[in-house]
Amino acid sequence: MLSEVESGTASYVTTGAALPRGADAVVKVEDTERILSVEDGREKVKIKVSSKPGASVRKRGFDIEEGQVVIQAGEVVPPYLNPTLKNPNPNSKIP
Repeated sequence: MLSEVESGTASYVTTGAALPRGADAVVKVEDTERILSVEDGREKVKIKVSSKPGASVRKRGFDIEEGQVVIQAGEVVPPYLNPTLKNPNPNSKIP
């Protein structure tokens, strides 16, 4: 994965992962086609759908309500909560 993308470039991102700097939209892999360029050997991606800035992009913590308890004291933290607890919304409180 690229740490930064520029206009006209793409980077593979898994579901729920942070977007690289410069990225403004997400296109499902099912809506793309990987192409190997014969001229330069570089991989290219054909986007088979139209997309707009903000498409399929969610803000960190969008699915958690203010004041919502996401895990109880003493519970084992499930893997899907690791990113949320590691980089919580700056306005959230972790007791």
